[in-house]
Amino acid sequence: MSGTIDLFGNTKIETPKTEGIKYAGSKLKILPYIFDMISEIEVDNVLDGFSGSTRVSQALSKAGFMTTSSDISVWSETLAKAYLLNTKKPSEYKQLIDHLNSEYSP
Repeated sequence: MSGTIDLFGNTKIETPKTEGIKYAGSKLKILPYIFDMISEIEVDNVLDGFSGSTRVSQALSKAGFMTTSSDISVWSETLAKAYLLNTKKPSEYKQLIDHLNSEYSP
């Protein structure tokens, strides 16, 4: 877990970049506050209940926490699988994306 030290000697965890959709319940704007709070405690495992767009789960996972994302909505489950369980590099999807973007001609 990387971070910086503030004027008072406290370690502050840098907030990683995340991806997702914009919606009213997104926690994107409060990520820095969440990271400030958790930088003050010793924790390795995190449960992101009501994870929605998975912004918090993504950021925590990228920061090195063992993260569990949970939400009742199917779209949230899909985002969690795509962002948290994916181990491939974006370049590995190029051929598939090119195929899906091409016109279909039987």
